[in-house]
Amino acid sequence: MPNRRPLFNTIVIHRFYTKWFPTDGAGAPSLSHYVLSNYERWEKEIELWQQPVLQDASLPDWYKSALFNELYFVADGGSVWFLADEAENLAIDDPRLEYGHFAYLEGHEYRMYNTYDVHFYASFALALLWPKLQLVLQRDFCDSICEENVTRRSHLYDGKVTHRKVKNSVP
Repeated sequence: MPNRRPLFNTIVIHRFYTKWFPTDGAGAPSLSHYVLSNYERWEKEIELWQQPVLQDASLPDWYKSALFNELYFVADGGSVWFLADEAENLAIDDPRLEYGHFAYLEGHEYRMYNTYDVHFYASFALALLWPKLQLVLQRDFCDSICEENVTRRSHLYDGKVTHRKVKNSVP
């Protein structure tokens, strides 16, 4: 689905790939053609990218496995990547204009995106492998600090009812 309408929201947000493919849902054939025409090249490029690590005899096998196999969460673990919206009025030099917004789940059992305590551990991998995605995440964190969401939520662990997001706090 190229478009997403968040719950209780009237705006439509577009997935990042719609930067190159239609947003009306008719882009599936051209997207599929592009993928099928390029996947072999991508597989070769991934293998070349991994070779220096995999062939390094000084690195233990557990490290090699963890290095590549644990990155699946960035692509398959519930990540979302959307285009920035014109209504955001971002500065002309804001990297989100080019790279959009990127978010990933804290975990499948915790349906929260981009929590800073979890991001602390993932930030090193993003900074090294995808520095622009790391930058747009940091910009989104900065913008969210002064925001508040006064929707009332009950905490499962103690039953207290509080605001969803308190102003001047990190999500």
